[in-house]
Order: sequence, then structure tokens, then C-alpha cells
Amino acid sequence: MSEVSNPFINSIILAVVAAALSALSTWVFVLRANAKATARQVKEDAAKEAEKIAIGHQKLTDEVNVLKEKLTLVTAQVVPFNTAFQQILIAQLTHAHTPELDALMAKIGPPITLTVDEEKHLYKLLIERQKDLGPEISQEEREAALILPYVMRRARAEQEQIDLAEKAGLQMIGVVAVVGVPASAINAAKAAAGLDKGHPVDLHTEMEPTRMKPK
Repeated sequence: MSEVSNPFINSIILAVVAAALSALSTWVFVLRANAKATARQVKEDAAKEAEKIAIGHQKLTDEVNVLKEKLTLVTAQVVPFNTAFQQILIAQLTHAHTPELDALMAKIGPPITLTVDEEKHLYKLLIERQKDLGPEISQEEREAALILPYVMRRARAEQEQIDLAEKAGLQMIGVVAVVGVPASAINAAKAAAGLDKGHPVDLHTEMEPTRMKPK
């Protein structure tokens, strides 16, 4: 009886061992397959994320390039505000019948080439323009004659700031050049400067020539 049962028990043991080995093999196979699938998924996710980053970087680069192009177009037309306003006032004050004043204003620049004596004489002529009540001179021109020396001073300071910025490698942006300013703008500038008193100002006492600092 024992001789018969031994082979039977052995076969059962072998079957159990074979089943265990088969299950272990299956488990290892599934584990490796899952690991490969996880690695493949991680790789795909990383590739997709890298693609998103590349697309975002390219989009950002394109936007920066567009902004650079727009900035180039703007800066090509930029004129500092006080310099632009100064040019407008000079245009308003220019008359064919006042060649002396016109010649001095032509030296205002920028860059300014007036000597100290010429600038003092310019102020004197501007006072005369303020007092000129002739039909050829409008109230706006008298106001422009009043404001111009103060704008000249601000334009000088503005130019000094621009020169310093250029030396430091910076770029200053003013305003796009304008071709005309309404009377309301001149009146507002006059009021802001405290010059809305309605009478000529003695420029010899209130506005001395100011020179740009030597470079």
C-alpha cells in the first residue's frame, strides 16, 4: 500500500511545485510587463511634457521677437517730450519778418549752439514778442514766447539724462513726435509752470541762461 501511495504523493508534490513555479513565472512576467509599461508611460509623458515646453518656449520667443520689432518701430519715431514741445514752440514763433529771432531760435537745436550772450539776447527778443500786440502776433505766440525759455531748460536737462542713459547702455523712450499742440496744451503747460499771470515775465531776472554740463 505504501509503495502505491508514494508515487501518488510524489506526483501530487510535483504538480504543486509545477503550479507554484508556473504562478511565480507568471507573476514575474506580469511584474516585468508592468514595469516596462510604466517606464514606457513615463517616457511618453516626459516626451509630451518636453514637447509642451518646447512649444511654449517657441511661442514665448516669437512673442519677444514681435515685441522687439514693435519697439524698433516705436523707438525709430521717438522724440523726447520737452524737445518735441520746444520744436513746436519754435515753429509757432518763427516769422519771415523777424530774421534775428528766427536765426537765434535755429541755434536752440538740439544740440544747442547758442553762446551765453546770444541766449540772453534771445530772451530779450522773446520779451519783446510777448509785448508785441500787432495784428501779426497772436495770443498763442505771445504765450509761446513766455514758455519757450522754461521748456529750453527742461529740454537741456532731458538731453543730459538721455546722454547718461546712453553711456550706461540704457534706452530712454519719450513720446512719438507730434506736429502741433492746441492752445489748451500750451495754457496747461503755462499753468503748470506757474506762468498764467497774464503779463510778460522778465526773463533776465527769472530765467538765466543754463549751459549743459561739460562731457
